[in-house]
Amino acid sequence: MMAEGRFSFLSRIFSPVFPGFITAGLCAGFSALLTQIFPSLEGCILIRMLNLVNEAFSTYIPVYTGWQAARVFGGDAVLGALLAMVTMMDGISVLASFLPDSLSFLIQPGAGGVLASIAGAYVLSRLEKAFSKVIKPALADIFTPLLSFLVVLVPYVFILMPFFSFVSQILCSFVSFLFSADSVVIRLVAGYFCAFIFLPVNLIGLNYAFVALYLVQLEESGSISLYPVLAMAGASQVGMAVAVMLKSRKAGRNDLRNIAASGIIPGLLGVGAPLMYGVSLLRSRLFLCACAGAGFAGSFIAMTRVASTGWGPSGLLAIPLMTAGNSSSLMSVACYVAGLGISFICGFVITCIFVRRESLSSIIIGKAERE
Repeated sequence: MMAEGRFSFLSRIFSPVFPGFITAGLCAGFSALLTQIFPSLEGCILIRMLNLVNEAFSTYIPVYTGWQAARVFGGDAVLGALLAMVTMMDGISVLASFLPDSLSFLIQPGAGGVLASIAGAYVLSRLEKAFSKVIKPALADIFTPLLSFLVVLVPYVFILMPFFSFVSQILCSFVSFLFSADSVVIRLVAGYFCAFIFLPVNLIGLNYAFVALYLVQLEESGSISLYPVLAMAGASQVGMAVAVMLKSRKAGRNDLRNIAASGIIPGLLGVGAPLMYGVSLLRSRLFLCACAGAGFAGSFIAMTRVASTGWGPSGLLAIPLMTAGNSSSLMSVACYVAGLGISFICGFVITCIFVRRESLSSIIIGKAERE
């Protein structure tokens, strides 16, 4: 729970932006699918409009992030957005001449992306609070925002932007190494491990740290290879739930069977909480079976190099997003759907093998027990 509190600010920053994530990603996904199926549509007004929506969101996401981060940290939202706006202007490149030639590439419009926006908003908010304590109330409305912004601007441009630009490139390179490596073994192991740990990560509230990584990868490379791998966790829970339904019926536990059945449709649509808290956590073995099933599908997704144009719900609703793989858009979508099938089957089979019917008979609904 310590980790959940530590990363809860990411939830408050990114949650209000989810509709934008989903809308922009789906627009890019539908654009790619339509041009793949109907090549004659490329360049038409519909495709241009869909691409424009995605480009607008991708370009200005640091502004949205700066606005929301400043609000979360107790600062002025407009100043948080303004800080990101200023540093996205083309003129910011002129300031690169003040750095050594070997480091000038670190300062460019939008360098550092959402990570720099969050850090800048945090520093800005702390400065606002500090100045508000020493400036007289009659002058606070004018000088508190002005001084806070001016004080943070130079270190933001010359310290935070270069630093988080470097961090972003390192993170993106690491993820690309894992999921785009020439070695099949590396991709298989990375895919299995990341998909396996995603349910535990959700459980302790660290999933929003992955959201920040999604954005870093989207800004740096234009697509996300980590999200399709992690999306396999939900389908494995559905397979586990179907196995629980069959076993609980034979065990005479209609209450457990009904709970599992009620979570299947939401699970297929990417809403995994009902199955996680209603079924998976009733027995640690159920939870581990779902994790293990997701791992096999994660390896398949990593092996086929599926990538997405955005981030949103997992499961079936994410299909239009999965058009950015190394192969064609249709092939990337097909591999994602195949991955969901593998995840479902593996979750089902592993649960059937390792969870005994007798262990379900002793479950007390409403209390998660450890085996």
